[in-house]
Amino acid sequence: MDQKKTGKFIAELRKEQNMTQQELADRLNVTDRAVGNWENGRRMPDYSILMELCARLNVSVNELLAGERVQPEEKEKQFEYNIRDIMAVNMKEKKRHQITVAFLSGLLVALCCLSVMFVLIREGVIMDPDLRYVRRFSEESQYFKYEQLENISLDYEMGVNRYGTVVFRYPAKALERLKTDCSEGIEAVRKAFDLPELDSRSFRLYKTYGWQLIDADATAPWGLLEQGRLISRVLDIYENSFYDNFRLRNS
Repeated sequence: MDQKKTGKFIAELRKEQNMTQQELADRLNVTDRAVGNWENGRRMPDYSILMELCARLNVSVNELLAGERVQPEEKEKQFEYNIRDIMAVNMKEKKRHQITVAFLSGLLVALCCLSVMFVLIREGVIMDPDLRYVRRFSEESQYFKYEQLENISLDYEMGVNRYGTVVFRYPAKALERLKTDCSEGIEAVRKAFDLPELDSRSFRLYKTYGWQLIDADATAPWGLLEQGRLISRVLDIYENSFYDNFRLRNS
């Protein structure tokens, strides 16, 4: 099936009927642009209006698809050609449709995965792989104002990520170590502010309220108050594996 040949044939038949593109379009309830696309060979008429188009142009479907008048003795042969061409076009369109659907489905799955990953990171379920530890030392020493944490335990080993933000080398290990070292302080914060158990999803609450323990319980022993401040300091670094202000400001 030669679309350009068919388009040229449609234009010739339209002119034989003394119709403009707009007049033919009005009779078929389509736009003149659609008719122009047929005649330029850019599009084929939709099969739903093919019979009506042929009736308007006083031509058989067989001839329209052939792009020329067909002699009686050639009609059967041309009909077979047209059927074969239609099947080929349908297969091509079906394949194109399948490719489009597969691409859009893949894109949708990728977007869903990114959305889910973003939510999980924001909720503290998983770490942001883009914020992970990269190197041990920072060129700017102020990033390591908490270096003394490593004197408590090597589980608090720190470094910087690709954005130069201080992070724990092993965030999960640092959190577990904090829960061991400051178990009494964590329990005091939990009770004072009615918080859920400390984990990777609730840590931001403990980071916020840890240093406020002195205001919440003035009778708490000095050791607990120290632990409250330590909790906030450790979790402040821990949060950098989920959320990085520097990256957001410069993205």
